[in-house]
Amino acid sequence: MIEVKSNYLPIFNVPYRRNPLFTGHADVLKMIHQRLVLDARPDFTSSYVIYGLGGVGKTQVAIEYSYLHRNDFDIIYWLRADDYETLLTSYSQLYDDAKFRGFTGLSLGDERDLEAIAARVKVWFENCQDIRWLLVIDNADKLERDSVMATLNRQQKETIGTLIPRGSSGSVLVTSRNRSAPAQFKSNGEELLVMEEDEAMEFFFKCLNAGSNEAEDAIGLVRDLGRLPLAIEQAGGFIQETGVTISEYRGLYNKNRSKALREGLSDTHRFEYYRETVSTTWNVSFETVHKKDRLASVILKIAAFLDGKQIQKDLFYGATLTMDENEESLSEWEINKAFGTLMSYSLVRPVRA
Repeated sequence: MIEVKSNYLPIFNVPYRRNPLFTGHADVLKMIHQRLVLDARPDFTSSYVIYGLGGVGKTQVAIEYSYLHRNDFDIIYWLRADDYETLLTSYSQLYDDAKFRGFTGLSLGDERDLEAIAARVKVWFENCQDIRWLLVIDNADKLERDSVMATLNRQQKETIGTLIPRGSSGSVLVTSRNRSAPAQFKSNGEELLVMEEDEAMEFFFKCLNAGSNEAEDAIGLVRDLGRLPLAIEQAGGFIQETGVTISEYRGLYNKNRSKALREGLSDTHRFEYYRETVSTTWNVSFETVHKKDRLASVILKIAAFLDGKQIQKDLFYGATLTMDENEESLSEWEINKAFGTLMSYSLVRPVRA
């Protein structure tokens, strides 16, 4: 590697401060670095996807990785990718960054053409040599471009994947709720699961900013919360704000789950990291599934009344369900497609015997 000297480098543009409450995921952070850097193939852009349920901590892992390894890269830039148009806007913001523009010397005639800007910046990353760069593509949940916009642009199958650099250097880290993201980006990937119990307990007491003599109730509460980091943080915030005991909150939570999952997130967290609560982030997935696959939506509602840990698909084989006031007999093919939709949004995952 040739040492690159420039008044503009390093460029570190991550729009979040490092989270002092971050806990655990040491193995995940190690795997990311292994795939992106240590085992990266020469003359290829390495990429890695972290996917999983909303609220499980994907963005927080990406933030922690960026800070942990900021000295391993000359350029680290964060791109929002909620959908295709958002990623175009993020590329435009990168192009407008004074340090990036000064270092690259990029200049385009029409700076209102987001498509042209994104394409030019993408090509720059693909062709640049001797620069250690990392792009974090965050929240890439909606992989396909909106059909209306695609038609207007005469491109029928544009996806976020077409905007990802694929050259002879550099690294790309993607976060997504969509289980199919690794295939979309032709990348290695790993599902980020909920916290281990000891990590969940450690994180919970960090959120409380205090110890507690209610260890038994704390263990029960983090289990009730499914060891989901965002739910744990909301619980800790509510307990701090209201002064209730862990035992009292646990009783309130189990009687008012839908309300509890909408409250407790501090204004600081909303401003600095994540605006959505568990309730709002899951509702986005529920609504998307409902629009995309009615059968998957119905199965998800039925599953809410079953044992959430072990649901056998064959329970639905040959079943007759009422959808849109019509009775339909379901085939194995239709059921497996519906479960595939639910898995694509990380709302269910397969359990191998």
